[in-house]
Amino acid sequence: MLTNAELIKRYGFDVENIALSGIELMDTIAMRDTLEQNYSSLSKEEKKLLDLADKTLLNNAQSFYQEMNEFMDFSQADFSQPFSHWWAHIDKVVSGELIVDLDNHRVFLKTDNEQAATLTA
Repeated sequence: MLTNAELIKRYGFDVENIALSGIELMDTIAMRDTLEQNYSSLSKEEKKLLDLADKTLLNNAQSFYQEMNEFMDFSQADFSQPFSHWWAHIDKVVSGELIVDLDNHRVFLKTDNEQAATLTA
């Protein structure tokens, strides 16, 4: 089993190298889920590195989505993760339905009346 530091390093590599296969990108999402489960045990430095990797993913969200969409149909996907796990809902991030505020660790769901509902505190 990989340590948190190793997971963060691999996750960071993956989000910088979006040309991975769809299966590998699914592993990337699983790694990020594991890091979220372990978040309270991350050191301050590990949290900073994770934030940087998350920012990279957001910056590469369109490319990440395109590669994932080659592998799976997001409209048919049954994601059990809450929207606060925005990396698993990258299609909604790209479409603007989910608004991610990494600086404040918040995720907003854009509603029909164009207001954002807070999903995380």
